[in-house]
Amino acid sequence: MKWASEFIENYSILLPTGQRENEENVVRAMICLKKRDFVSSISHIEKVKMSDYLYATDYFRIMIISKFELNEFMECLKLTNRFKRYLWTATDIQKLMQIVIRGFSELLQT
Repeated sequence: MKWASEFIENYSILLPTGQRENEENVVRAMICLKKRDFVSSISHIEKVKMSDYLYATDYFRIMIISKFELNEFMECLKLTNRFKRYLWTATDIQKLMQIVIRGFSELLQT
């Protein structure tokens, strides 16, 4: 995890300016998720602008997992429903990706 943290600190400057902040926050959220620091993971992912389906998918995936691990089951259910609505209404998701993401969403319902 230390390597990933150092990498984002040292090389995120090379990312396009419009994506840099989102990418940094997604990676930091993923690192915190891996460390099981779910509160920090939520803190980072909440800063992400859902400007396309990749960021939106990361947002919902990390939020749902973090809320579940924090035993915030009602919030987890609300996020799952929001994610499903997003998947049905988003116009920028490729068809194959919709199928894969919907599979994840359906898995959460079981």
